Order: sequence, then structure tokens, then C-alpha cells
Amino acid sequence: ALRARKQSHILTLEQKVADLTHENVLLKQQIQLLSIAVPTTTETAPQVPCLNPNCIAQIQALQCHVLKLEQSAGGKSSPRTDSIASRLESSGSDSGNEDFIVFENTDNNRNWGSAVQFYGPIDIEPFKNQLKNIASLRNSKAPGRLFDLIEVVSKSTETREARRLMLKIIREHIRIQEKCNILDMVQYANIISEYRAKYKKHETHWREILAFEHHPVTNRNTVNTTSPAAAVIPQRVQMYRESLRKIPSLANYHEVIDDICRFFSSDEQYGEHEFFQLHFAIHSMMAACETVEDMRQFWLAFFIVRQSKRAEMDDLLAKVEANTIEFKTKLIQTTQEYLVKYYVDDEYEANICRTPKVDYLVTGVASVAWQPPTAPTCSHKTHSNAASKFTCDVAASRPKPPKVKNFGNDKPEITASLNAKK
Repeated sequence: ALRARKQSHILTLEQKVADLTHENVLLKQQIQLLSIAVPTTTETAPQVPCLNPNCIAQIQALQCHVLKLEQSAGGKSSPRTDSIASRLESSGSDSGNEDFIVFENTDNNRNWGSAVQFYGPIDIEPFKNQLKNIASLRNSKAPGRLFDLIEVVSKSTETREARRLMLKIIREHIRIQEKCNILDMVQYANIISEYRAKYKKHETHWREILAFEHHPVTNRNTVNTTSPAAAVIPQRVQMYRESLRKIPSLANYHEVIDDICRFFSSDEQYGEHEFFQLHFAIHSMMAACETVEDMRQFWLAFFIVRQSKRAEMDDLLAKVEANTIEFKTKLIQTTQEYLVKYYVDDEYEANICRTPKVDYLVTGVASVAWQPPTAPTCSHKTHSNAASKFTCDVAASRPKPPKVKNFGNDKPEITASLNAKK
């Protein structure tokens, strides 16, 4: 018996040594990855390894924030300050929480490491199953898509990819909200709040990745203005503001709440910059919620106020989605398929490119640069379908484009179709 206990003890020690050796190798790999991810500065500093990898995101945020302050002191920054961003910066400094630093970066596809690398993997299955058990969502695929996207974005390391995935997550949230009634919305808010409370650091990391992307836009209007009309919050949004002000965790965010209320009260047409600015503020306040109950109240209040401006918010989300690389790639692919189907079949080779005419073929919206013909000018007496008739009308209204001999190796089916016509 004594020999068996000794043998068991030796095996336990050997297993412990093996586990510690494996953990040591993982830590060395993490330190090596983090040393590559740390941005270089102009000043020379001694190379000290990061003893706490979980702090690397905050260190990078502080470095960029210091750089922004130095540029402001040197007169290089823009004199205009966005309202919600400035409110968040002051709210974060008052509460002593470094998570709410606002910053911008000109590199729009920077690698910061994934949330899984910093804080470990996430378990989405319990929350996914709870969401699927809600009566309004039992026959919907949105809950599965939502948490599948959340799992993917937890492994995302680049700002461009994170931005694209966050847009998809927002879209899935909207689909779920549209299917839920009032009672199911409460259950939905509870599940999401429990998930966010459990993986709060992951959510903060995704928000920081999104905030680091500086996306140039044409409409840079501020949400908060100095005019008396903009300072008045309508009655329909007053309930939303009061419900948020009663949340204990948001005691330092009253000015940010007022700015968001003005955003939903204004009739102004906002652009992509304001969209991300708004969602950055929302994520910041959700991260500030210290309890699941505070987060649930915030989630329900935001759903109510969004319904007051649902059509405008849906249009704004669609506008932002239209500017993603994925949408542009799909647009060009759809254009190529349309032209191959109709132009090539009617013996009209077309130069695949983005022109006002091609935009009309895909979107159906005519621009000033090109208008579709008003009457048929072809010699055909009849047409098999409307698309064939339209092709003839378009072909007659323009000079025949030069023949394209080769579309490239990436489109062999197009080249083969053209060669078959010769």
C-alpha cells in the first residue's frame, strides 16, 4: 500500500511538472506575440517584457492617448471636438476608469490581438440555447447567427475585420428585437446582460478595437450643438433619459446620456461617423454597468428609444453596411454576373467596371451622369423578357464598348463564355 501511494504521488508530481512546462511554453509564446504587437515609439526605452499580458490593450490605449495629447499641444489637432466623444473622455476621467479613453488612429487595419488571446475563450452555447428557448425566437436562426458572430469576433485581431463583424452583430440584434414581444424582450435583455457581465473584458476589448479605427467620412457634424433648439429634449425621449439617469452605475454619464437623447431627438441626417460614435458611447456605458440588473435596465431603455427612431436608424445602418468592403465586393460580383447573363448572351461584350451605367443596372437608380433610354430603339419586334428588352435599349443608347479579350485568371467562366461566342 505504501509503495502504491508513493507511486501515485510520483505520477502526480510528474503530471504537475508537465503542466507547468506546458504553461511556461504558452507564456513565452504570448510574450513573443505581445512584443510584436506593442507599437513602437519615437523615444528609446529599455525593453522590459510585459509581466501582465492582460494589460497590453490598456497600455496601447494610453500610448495613443498621450500621442493625441501631444499633437493637440502642438496645434496639430482639429479644433472641433465631437460631443459624445468628449463627454465620454470626461466621464471616464472622472470615474478613474481607464477603459473610457477616446482615441483615434490613422491606421485603419491595425493588429491588436484578439480577445481570446488576452482573456481566454468564451462559452456561447448556454446563452445561445437560452435565447433559442424564447417563444418568439424558436423558429428563428438569428440567435444562432448572433452568438456565432460573437465567437468569431472574439478571435478577430484586425480593426477592419472587427468593424465588419460588429455591423453584422448589430444587424442580428435588430432582427431579434423585431421578432420579440414585450415579455420576450425582457428575457432577451436578461440573457444578453448575463453574457456581457460574464465576458465584460472581451466586450471592452472589441470596443477598443472598433474605436481605434479612424474611418474618414464626409459628414462630420457634431451631435451636440450650441443652438437652443438642439439643447431641448422632446417629451418622447424624456422617459428614456430619466430611466437611464436612475441607473446607479451611470451616475457619471448624465451628460453622455443627454447627448444620446439629443441624437435620437434630432431630425438631422447623420452619417457613418456619428453611427460609430453613438455605438461607441453605448458600449462604453454598458461596460460601466457594474451589475446585471443595471445592464438589463440600460438594454431595455435603449431598445425603447431606438423604436422611436427606428426607420432612421435602419436607414443609417444600411448606409454604413453599404460602405463595407464586403458589400462593394458583392456589388461588383453581381454586376459581372448580370452583364455576363444579358450582355454576353446578346453578343455584347462589356467592360466590367464601376460606371454610372453599371450602378443603374445593379441598383436601378439613375444618376445625372447617365440616364436609361425612354423608348425602345432596337429592331426586334418582340422580346422574351423584360431584361432582354432593357438590354437592347441600353445597347442602342451607347457606343459599343471595346471587346474584352481576357477578364483575368480569376474569372475563367467569363472568358470561356466570351470565347464560345467567337
